Amino acid sequence: MQELTRLALLGCANAGQDVCTVIDTPALQAASSREQRLLWQAGSLAVYLAAGQRAQTASLPQGAPLDTQAEVPAALHPLLNAAIGGELGGIAPWLVQRLRACGLRLPAQLLPQVLDKQAALETWHTVIGVRGHWLAAHNPSWQRRLDGQLPTQLDEATLQRNWEEGNIDQRRHALATLRKRDPALAREWLLVRLPKERGEPKVALVQALKPGLSLADEPLLESLLDDRNLPVRLAAARLLTLLPESAFRGRMLARAQACLHWQVAAPAQGVLAKLGNLLNKPAPASLRVDLPEDLPKDWERDGLREQSATGLGKRAALLCQLLEHVPPSHWSDLTGLTPAQLLPILAADEWNKALLTGVLDASYRYQDADWGAALMDAYLADNPLLRGDEGKLWACLNDVQREALICQYLRQGSPMPASYGLRGMRTPWPSTLSAAISRAVLADASQPASNDTQRPGFDFSQLSEQLLLHCADDDLPKLGELVALYADRLAQGPLAGQRQYERARLIVALAEAKQTAIKEMPL
Repeated sequence: MQELTRLALLGCANAGQDVCTVIDTPALQAASSREQRLLWQAGSLAVYLAAGQRAQTASLPQGAPLDTQAEVPAALHPLLNAAIGGELGGIAPWLVQRLRACGLRLPAQLLPQVLDKQAALETWHTVIGVRGHWLAAHNPSWQRRLDGQLPTQLDEATLQRNWEEGNIDQRRHALATLRKRDPALAREWLLVRLPKERGEPKVALVQALKPGLSLADEPLLESLLDDRNLPVRLAAARLLTLLPESAFRGRMLARAQACLHWQVAAPAQGVLAKLGNLLNKPAPASLRVDLPEDLPKDWERDGLREQSATGLGKRAALLCQLLEHVPPSHWSDLTGLTPAQLLPILAADEWNKALLTGVLDASYRYQDADWGAALMDAYLADNPLLRGDEGKLWACLNDVQREALICQYLRQGSPMPASYGLRGMRTPWPSTLSAAISRAVLADASQPASNDTQRPGFDFSQLSEQLLLHCADDDLPKLGELVALYADRLAQGPLAGQRQYERARLIVALAEAKQTAIKEMPL
């Protein structure tokens, strides 16, 4: 083939000899020119080479090491196969958590299915066991996918290698892991690495300092406030504001107090005080906001900006950013008023949008449940200044507040806002919440079909699916009536609607899958 290629590049007319006959065929013998003979030779040779390959000598690989983890029971193999294939909705994370809690690994026959798909590997890589890693090592594409996953444990050598040679996700994971073992060494690593980083990777490494954040990190973070990259400065500022004793927090607090001037009258005494508390009426108070006309240089160094994405004016945006760095409980302590008493004062001020947005952002950042509850009450009272911030409002609430509000919405027949609140609930969901959701689904199903057009469009089957995925093990048997509802729909067949039929099939399958998994893998 090399000789044929040489002749093709040189040109048959320039060659001093005829085309050598590597393969002799009748068509080749009939060719009347060098060019025809060259083409027939090359074409014939390409076909012959593609028809087969000479066997190569190879040695058998060393067998897989012994896996100390037990394999899942055989009764669960079909269920796991369906879950890996995406046939059981969102049950895969729950199953992985269950396998890990029981110290089990996937069966060997399912490993190729997991290793061959990136999405499946991202979910299941922690339960592939020793054999899964051994198998991946014999397939380069599988090994590349597996290398992209973040391991749950790292030895010292792997930790060092991932930090020095890994991608940004691996470096960030290595830094977070080292901070748990040796925070001082992690800072040393970061001090050496950060000057070499640019853009988003640098921001990601700074953000990785959040777990285990302490005052020992303050000098490093303060130095990053002088970085040329604005996102890096903002990331450092967000971490410094989480350190109550940091100089940064003190600077922000002093600036905020210089801009917000509170005047609170002496509290009422006796009967008047009791009546005011009963009516939740705020004590006489006033607020005056005094903002600088231009952004001071030292404010800019600490991450405050003239322009903001809040849609506010320049000075209003500055006020909003400033309040975001101050724990909202500070204003309660300063004035002696509750959040519910302070919010009407903020809402009545000419800077009300910036004030409410700022304290909401601060409540979200510092996870202040008292202020979160007061802000949610104001939102439910249809305060227009808080519209569009539902996600942050829900995130400010603690689990008890969130559950109470979700149940309230469900009792009122308002499943849509309840579904927003469910997104942040810890799992497994409390029994009272599971019962409230089940009642809401059954109540909706009992409504006459003629009323469907009068009720807001909401897919209760999605709520049912989430309930089955997130309910506690002991609550699953209590959902028999709900599952029976979808079993009846499944028995009716797809005549009532293909989508409804498929949703019913999924929900019934989920219930059966969880029951089987709980039975075979008891905790």
